[in-house]
Amino acid sequence: MVQLWLNLPARDKMTPARYQSITADDIPTVTLPDEAGTVRVIAGKYKDHQGRRPRSHQSTYGIPT
Repeated sequence: MVQLWLNLPARDKMTPARYQSITADDIPTVTLPDEAGTVRVIAGKYKDHQGRRPRSHQSTYGIPT
């Protein structure tokens, strides 16, 4: 089990917390080029792969594209 907390924009900071169960089958896995590894898309979007729910806030990750 992984617990993921998202840092929301200031305007949404006081919204109620939400729980969402996600199984391994719900998480797209993307193989990176040149045997660099894999990315599991839990929230948001990576290239053409969408996490289980569309992201409601812009997110930035340190993954080269």
